[in-house]
Amino acid sequence: MSYDIDEPICVIDIDVSLINGYMDMINYPIYPGEFIAARAWWGDAEGYQLHGGFQKYYPKDCKYIYDKFMAAPEHWMEYYIENGTTIGPVNGEQYFVEDSVREKLDLKFIPDTWITRWEEMVHHDKDWLANANATYPGDWIYLGGEFNPAVRMIHYRGPHQPNLAMREVRGW
Repeated sequence: MSYDIDEPICVIDIDVSLINGYMDMINYPIYPGEFIAARAWWGDAEGYQLHGGFQKYYPKDCKYIYDKFMAAPEHWMEYYIENGTTIGPVNGEQYFVEDSVREKLDLKFIPDTWITRWEEMVHHDKDWLANANATYPGDWIYLGGEFNPAVRMIHYRGPHQPNLAMREVRGW
């Protein structure tokens, strides 16, 4: 967010698998004054929507966010843990970003059906999968060994091995 460039950039977490038409996310239209993100449709923290796994923005528009954080990094690294929004030892960066974006920018979201969080495939049981399918904003998220074709990004939660999980999903 400190870059002095006037073109949009995408920030994507490292613990993801990009599938299906994932370039739709990267090419999602954005205009100055907007901040595009994925929504955490699974509702981890009351009052917050932003999922930190995908963000697209104009760095010049977000310099104030960088400056705010750098003015008191220790404070912001603990703030959302101390106020009970999330648990530690480290966590909360997406809440800082969302609060800061809302100060000056128009927060918009990619379609909710494009992203999901996921856990190691070997840990899934029928109840977990039933709940995932029931809460997914589309018709279903995972059936018969494959993800819904609408899903563009799988964000792994906790310890994971995305390559092993994708081998299982794709039958490799």
